[in-house]
Amino acid sequence: MAFNTFNFGMTRLDAVLLATANFRLGISDYRGDGRPDFRYRARVFYGDRVIPPRASVGGGTALAIQGLGLRGNRAVKIAAMNAPLLAVSANQVTATAPAMADGLQNVTLSDPATGAASIMTGALTYGAASDDIIRLVAGSNPATSVGGEAPNPIRVRVLTAGGLTPVAGASVFFTATPPASFAACGGGSRRPEGFRDLL
Repeated sequence: MAFNTFNFGMTRLDAVLLATANFRLGISDYRGDGRPDFRYRARVFYGDRVIPPRASVGGGTALAIQGLGLRGNRAVKIAAMNAPLLAVSANQVTATAPAMADGLQNVTLSDPATGAASIMTGALTYGAASDDIIRLVAGSNPATSVGGEAPNPIRVRVLTAGGLTPVAGASVFFTATPPASFAACGGGSRRPEGFRDLL
């Protein structure tokens, strides 16, 4: 591949890796006779994984993004939002997750100097995931008249699929049939360590 970027003497090869496996990158000479045609410097720019793989919807979670070929002039985006950088080394970028709604999000590392980018699809879960567990912690109430308020709050705890680890910052919304008014909390409230109250 000839020079294909606006940077003098630089060629960039973009690859889409569609499977979790080991990949090899080979660089050969143009004529194929085993002699180098010219000196070159190669760099692989690759984002591998995000630790922890889950962030709070309120933002502020410190994320360690591991990969290869990372340098100081990095930019990190989660979905379409910039994530402020805390530290950068050759194999890891530490950034702060911005506030965002529940769901899976892509994490994009980019190198403005070369135009290179590495997109980790669905690498970060915000708040609750589809396989999380919601457990009722407290919620027994005596019979309450129509239009009245239940004296005791309904309290639930959100846990990861294993049933042991609390999910901090997950959103829980309550609904009722027939429709009811949730005057105290608007249908949900947030508390740390996976607890939610319905008042």
